[in-house]
Amino acid sequence: MIATLPRRYGPEERFLARMAEAGVAVRALSAYAHTPAGPAGEVRLVLGYAHVPPARIAEGVRLMAQAATG
Repeated sequence: MIATLPRRYGPEERFLARMAEAGVAVRALSAYAHTPAGPAGEVRLVLGYAHVPPARIAEGVRLMAQAATG
């Protein structure tokens, strides 16, 4: 799934650093492209969940929300 977050969560580098500090592994869409990141401040993520149990998904989303707003 591709998720585009509101600009208030960017820039991408800062968002990714916050996630890493929280222990949440996420990949930016820009990691899969030959072009630079999206517009300034935009955060676009690739969220894979096919092999992740629902409880881990819920915990990951909770950690992401906490890290993004903290």
